Amino acid sequence: TVTFIKYERQSAGTLGGVTGYVSQKGKTMQEDGRQLVGGQNCNPQLAFQEFLATRTMHRKDSPVYFYHYVQSFHPDEPITGETAKEFAARAWPDSEVLIATHIDAEHIHTHFIVNAVCFETGKMLRQGPQTLATLRPLSDEICLSHHLSVLPKQQKKASGMNAREYRSAVK
Repeated sequence: TVTFIKYERQSAGTLGGVTGYVSQKGKTMQEDGRQLVGGQNCNPQLAFQEFLATRTMHRKDSPVYFYHYVQSFHPDEPITGETAKEFAARAWPDSEVLIATHIDAEHIHTHFIVNAVCFETGKMLRQGPQTLATLRPLSDEICLSHHLSVLPKQQKKASGMNAREYRSAVK
């Protein structure tokens, strides 16, 4: 599944903290010594600096510096960085994306830190409530093509009582 992590306030400091957290060796280092951290349109070791340089180069002063998504997998599945790279390439093809797969928890998951400013055009990336509605099916499609499990489609819940009906039922 794919989830979005929201930050109340963003700044260069927040970006630095998040990129540092997701890239921790203790969370991303495999037994063979290979670290599961990569970058799309950026160098993973310099992603923080590159994100800020892109922002400065295009003279952007938006309060949104980045978007943070997490793609999670079933604990028993053999995950490599390939599904994450494919997901980032299809979800944000023109963006700088730091990709870090955490293998230190029971469930393997990948963090995607997406620069809010396009490095080529300088346009702001706009992500809204509908973004997850497009990212989740994309993730499912990629996972199925790699023979990984996906969550079953959830049935829509029946609409509950509105405020007036609730108060009436309480009385």
